[in-house]
Amino acid sequence: MEIAAIGYENGKPFAEKFVGDTIERVEVEFKPYARGFARVISVLEEGDVLKAQQDNNPNVTVRF
Repeated sequence: MEIAAIGYENGKPFAEKFVGDTIERVEVEFKPYARGFARVISVLEEGDVLKAQQDNNPNVTVRF
């Protein structure tokens, strides 16, 4: 997964995934994988669409 989809709040990493018409915030566990990417080891499933956290455009998404 692209690192851009990971945000931090109170030192804990999270991702926001689209579920129908809503956005659900989920805590994630990950390990660095390659430059700009992370290997997620909990919660998310292949095909999930995530809101980019590190972009000024709120419409940018990342597919997991």
